[in-house]
Amino acid sequence: MEAFSPELELGKELAGDGLGKMESNLQPPATRQDERFVWEPPVYATLGAGAYWVSPSLHPLLPCQKEAVLAAFQDNTLVAMPEGSGQASIAAVVMLNFLRWLPQGKVAFVAPARWQLKSQVEACQRVTGLDAACISDFSSASKQEARKEAWSQDHKRAFFCTPATLWSDVKRGVCAYDQLACLVVVDAHAASARSDAVEVVRTLTRRRLRTRVLAFSSFLPCLPPAQVQEALTGLAIRRVCCRGERHPDLGALRVPMERVDRILTPAPEASRLLDALLRTLRPLIRQLANANLLAPGETAEGLTSSALDSIALPGSGPQPRATLRHAFLALRLREALEAWGPQAAQAVLLDALAADTSAHRLVASSRDFAQFKAELEVAARSGAACPKLAALQSLLEAQLQEERESLAVADLVVALDGAATPHALLHLLGLRGRARPARFLRLLTAGGEAARARAADKARG
Repeated sequence: MEAFSPELELGKELAGDGLGKMESNLQPPATRQDERFVWEPPVYATLGAGAYWVSPSLHPLLPCQKEAVLAAFQDNTLVAMPEGSGQASIAAVVMLNFLRWLPQGKVAFVAPARWQLKSQVEACQRVTGLDAACISDFSSASKQEARKEAWSQDHKRAFFCTPATLWSDVKRGVCAYDQLACLVVVDAHAASARSDAVEVVRTLTRRRLRTRVLAFSSFLPCLPPAQVQEALTGLAIRRVCCRGERHPDLGALRVPMERVDRILTPAPEASRLLDALLRTLRPLIRQLANANLLAPGETAEGLTSSALDSIALPGSGPQPRATLRHAFLALRLREALEAWGPQAAQAVLLDALAADTSAHRLVASSRDFAQFKAELEVAARSGAACPKLAALQSLLEAQLQEERESLAVADLVVALDGAATPHALLHLLGLRGRARPARFLRLLTAGGEAARARAADKARG
């Protein structure tokens, strides 16, 4: 992972106030006979000496999980593992040991979704036996006064909240962030330069606090390097622990899943509209290729809007920028038309026309696009059907019938946009596929969407 070469200024070990002066407990406590835990060999945890650490005996860590725990003890670490591979256990063990080592310290776990916070609270209690009395769960709506009181209480040491809540408390002086021993960040791939989690890390760094940062992301392989670099830099990550779906340690967690792709024939109206739109898109793609902004082999059928959106135009004139905006709009329309039908494409076009003048200029300058716009309006008003929604209705009806006949039927997972959002596809596969046996069905429209999905599957191996 050295290829990402994160800037390490934010992650340097800093001397100063806060945790650096906290009294630490590096010796095994008197409860070493507690059978719930296994005493592990000392590890240098940047606390000044070798520190014994404990792991749960009833929920033993896999070798790859233990490797991630040891990395987090020593450096700010990003753990990139598939959904369902034990990230909650890794976080629980790391949080528990920092609480043991620093009796005056506190730990915070931030995640964007309430269910993620609830799940981690349950994991901390189940895996490590963390006392409920020391937990403050802000996953539900909570008032600032109540959070301030919780942060001020010595026995409240583990806090669970959204990044927005933590950043709000930090900048308003509500939380005792100078006592924060460890910060755990979920969905680190969303850590942009101005995100709430990054703002918290930036504040901790300015105060020269030595808070350990542990971040998790299941979607790292799906992201462009620039986005990964931004997350690593923003969260002051110094180490990346990456394990893929086929890692041997994760084989014990894998639950069988039947996976099927069903190719659906688009409606006749959508096919005619797609032909009209491609007549607009092909010249735009050729212009971008001639300007060396695209590879010569790129086609209007195979290019995606996300790939085009990542193109930077330093120092380019107005013409390439206008062409890029027009091509981006046409690609978004093609993707909406292929995946959902004319009504979805009409919604995309109306949003674009309302947002800026670029879409209006494309209508005025391209006869093919003006014709496409007129035909799209007619098809959307006529209520042209979306094949995926019709197929989904029949699938749900069949699934309900199966559940009436057998209580042991496996879960059914249906992905309608798996080709457009591969990270969401991985999320679905992990979340359900590892929990229990399931059937995964991806609905794809014949043509460009199905071809792009196969290409993405081949790239992922």
